[in-house]
Amino acid sequence: MMTEFRVMPVREGESYLLRSPRGVYLVDGGGFGCGLPEMLQERGVRKLRAMVCTSAAPLAMGGLMDAIQSGPPAGEIWLPEGLAVLPDLALRFNGDLSGWLDVAATRRVLHSGRRGAVWPTIDSAVNRRMLSVAALFALVMAASRGTWVDVFPEKYGQGPGRYFLRLIGLLLKSDPELGERAPALSDTLFGTLDDVDLAVLCGRLLLARFDSGQEEAGGSACALQAMILTGMTRALAERSEARRRYFRPVNRLTGNLVARHPLRCMNGLECEPLTGLEHTVGPESIFSQAMELGQTGRGLVFQYGDAGGGALFLSDSRLQFLGKGETLRLDRPTVVTAPGQGSCHQEAAYARIESVRPSDNVWVRARLPRSRKVAAAFTRQPNTLCLQNCRTGVLREILLQFADGGWRQAEDACGCA
Repeated sequence: MMTEFRVMPVREGESYLLRSPRGVYLVDGGGFGCGLPEMLQERGVRKLRAMVCTSAAPLAMGGLMDAIQSGPPAGEIWLPEGLAVLPDLALRFNGDLSGWLDVAATRRVLHSGRRGAVWPTIDSAVNRRMLSVAALFALVMAASRGTWVDVFPEKYGQGPGRYFLRLIGLLLKSDPELGERAPALSDTLFGTLDDVDLAVLCGRLLLARFDSGQEEAGGSACALQAMILTGMTRALAERSEARRRYFRPVNRLTGNLVARHPLRCMNGLECEPLTGLEHTVGPESIFSQAMELGQTGRGLVFQYGDAGGGALFLSDSRLQFLGKGETLRLDRPTVVTAPGQGSCHQEAAYARIESVRPSDNVWVRARLPRSRKVAAAFTRQPNTLCLQNCRTGVLREILLQFADGGWRQAEDACGCA
C-alpha cells in the first residue's frame, strides 16, 4: 500500500489525513462545521486506526467532534491528559463559588471559604461522567456572566439532562431573537434529545458566545473554552467505542513510540489520568488545570516514520520543550506541517528542526487568516505547499504520495508560500 498524506481542505484550523500500511490516522480536525465527516466519506475512509488531538483548541477539536458524531469509526482516540482530568476536578468542586468568580476574573482567590461538595455521589458511572460535564459548563457560565447563576443542583434530580437543559434555557433566554419562545424550545429539545446531544448542544451554544465577542478575552477565555471542549469530549466519549489514550505534555524531548503504532509522541508521555486527585478541590486547582490545557504554542507533537518516508505534525508548538542545543532531527524524506498553520508567531520553531537533506522534505501549511503573516522561515524552505492559493484565495487539498524514495505531489497545489 502506498503511503499518502493529505492536508484536508478545512476552512478553519488544520486537519491531516495519513494513510499508511499500518492504518489510517486523522490528526486534528479543524473547526466545527467544516464538513470533515463528509470529506472522509468522499475519500473512502471507512475506519480510522486512530484519531489524534494535539491541543484543546476549537480549531483542532471541532472537526474531530464532528467526526466522532457522524464520521467513520475510530479504533483509538488520542487526547491531551487534561481532557480527562478537568471533568473529574469539576465534579470534586468544593462549592467556593465566590472564590471561583474571583479566580476566573483575576486569577486571585479572594474568598477561600470551603463548603460541602456541590455534586452528590452518583452510583451510575455513566450518570457521574455526564454530571461532570454539567459541572464544567455551569462553572463556565458563572465565570462568563460575571455573576453566579443558579445552575448547581442541591439534589440529584432526573438525570444530568435536566442540568444541561437549565443551562441551555439560560443561553437561549439571552438570545434577543428568541425572546419568549426560549422556554418552549427548551422543552422541545428535552423531549427529543438525549443527554449526550443536550451536552453537545449546550457546549456549542457556549462556544458561540465566545465567537460573538461577548466573552472575556485573553488567557481566561482560552481556559474557559478548554473547559467547554473538555465537557463536549467527555459527553461524546459515551457514544464512542474507541479506546481512549491520554498523553501528558512534558517540557522535554521524549520521542516515545506509541505502543502498536508507527508514531512517536515527541513531547508527551502516555499516562493513566485521574490518579491521586483530592476528594474535593478549590477554584484555583480547576482554573490552573484549564489554563494549562488552554495554553497556545504547547500542543503535542507527533512524528510518523516507516522504512521510507516520514511525517512530522507540529500542531501549534513552538518546540520550547527542546533543551539548549537540542533539535528534532529528520533522517528521511518528511512531510512537515508548519507550526501554527505557518504563522509568524511560531517563527522560532523552524531553527529547532535539523534535516539530513532539507531538499527531500515537503513543508505544508493549512489556511492562514489574511490578518496573520506567514513565517519567513516557512517561505525559505526548499519545498513548500499551501492549502489556500496565495493569489486566488481558493482552497485546494494537498495530496502527497510516497514513491521512489520521496514524497511526490499527486495533485497541483499552491507552492508560492
